[in-house]
Amino acid sequence: MDAVTFKQIVTPHYKEMYRVALAVTRNSDDAEDVVQDVLERLWIKRNDIEIESKQKGFFILCAKRQAIDHIKRHNLNMGKINEEAMMVCDNDSTDRVLEEQDHKYSIDLMLKKLSKQTQDIMRLRIFGECEISEIEEITGMSNESIRTNLSRARKKLREMHQMLNR
Repeated sequence: MDAVTFKQIVTPHYKEMYRVALAVTRNSDDAEDVVQDVLERLWIKRNDIEIESKQKGFFILCAKRQAIDHIKRHNLNMGKINEEAMMVCDNDSTDRVLEEQDHKYSIDLMLKKLSKQTQDIMRLRIFGECEISEIEEITGMSNESIRTNLSRARKKLREMHQMLNR
C-alpha cells in the first residue's frame, strides 16, 4: 500500500479516532499523541493488515486500545489538577479553573462508582461525543444495551449529585 492510498483510507477516520482517544485520556495533547502512535503503527504494518469493510470500527478500536496503553504507560492520574491550572496567573481565572477542575474531579469520582463498562460508555458518549452507533462499533454492545446503560448511569449520577449537594 502506498502513502496516497493509506492516507485516503485513514484520513476520513482521524476525527473519530481523536474523539475516542480524547474520551479515554481526557487530554487533547495526549489524544493527539495517541492518534499519531496509531497512525504510525498502522503505517508500519500497512502491508500486513488487510483493512476492508469495517474500517471505522477498526481504527476506533485501535485508538481506544492505544489510549488505554498510553494511560497505563504514563500512569496518568486524571483527578489531579493539570499544569494549565497551575500556570494561570489571574486570580479570577485561577478560581474558575480550580472550580472547573474540582467539578471534573467530582464527576470522575462519581463515574468511578459505576461499572467499568458503564464508565466507558459514558465517557465515549459525553467526553468523546460519540453517537450510539459509534459506541456500538467500539464496544460491540447492542443499541438497546447502550441506551439502557446510559439511562441507568444518568439516573445514578443524578442521585449521587443530589446527595453531594445536600
